[in-house]
Amino acid sequence: MDVHFGMEDMTMRRFVMASLAASTVATGTAQALPSAVKGAVKANSQFACDLYRKLSATKGNLFLSPFSISMALGMTYAGARNQTAAEMGKVLHYSNPTVQSGMGYLMADLTKKNRGYELIVANGIWPARRFALDKTYVDLVQETYHSAIKALNFGESGSRETINSWVAQKTGGKIKDLIPAGLLNGDTRLVLTNAIYFKGTWKTTFDPKSTHEAPFTTAAGKQVNCQLMEVSSQFRSGQMGTTDILEMPTTAPDCAWTSCCPTPMAWLNSNQAWTIPNWRRPWGLCRRARL
Repeated sequence: MDVHFGMEDMTMRRFVMASLAASTVATGTAQALPSAVKGAVKANSQFACDLYRKLSATKGNLFLSPFSISMALGMTYAGARNQTAAEMGKVLHYSNPTVQSGMGYLMADLTKKNRGYELIVANGIWPARRFALDKTYVDLVQETYHSAIKALNFGESGSRETINSWVAQKTGGKIKDLIPAGLLNGDTRLVLTNAIYFKGTWKTTFDPKSTHEAPFTTAAGKQVNCQLMEVSSQFRSGQMGTTDILEMPTTAPDCAWTSCCPTPMAWLNSNQAWTIPNWRRPWGLCRRARL
């Protein structure tokens, strides 16, 4: 059976989330990782599941990076105290203070050069010039999140351009207008930015000549014609109930894209489905097969 990929409505957005959540879960299976790193991986994975349950209620396609969002919230959590810190820690699943040091390890490890793919995470903190940040906080976010810190006068029109130019430079020009016009003004006290850029190469590449138009069934059961890519090779695959799991490796040995294609959509719509034990379970049944 050939593997087909189409870009259409509800089903595609399930694919996207599956790949993002699975990537963080898979990272946590390495037994040699320090306990703080395992805690960070577990926290990020569970946060991704929680986030998806909330956002999946919206209509239309959904594309997100839970790792990117948890990074931005992690920088915020680093400066929180008392009840605010407790509430944020609960949402982010930070079971103990060492989780943040694990985030630092993940940042350094995932963004290493010469790993067979390019991953850039650009974290920035931009306080209003009239405010001074606590040195302990500055040291923590610089060490853990590799964050740049620069004070700005948000009453000046150039502050937006400064942030956007920095993000564009960090992401090789791929993200140019992170801060939209009109968002910043003289009342702005602090801006936290996070931009993430990934580029990898399929181990088994798609031949553009194989792309063709074919029917694609949406979650609503409607068939539409769209352009589908096609490839035939051996992939790691498995099944959980009526959900097919497929892993497509890149040229980097520790980086893969994972999709789940449920028929029907009931499994992904279930609040019980998006938990770490349920997500790990299918891999125990996986096999290498020619699809």
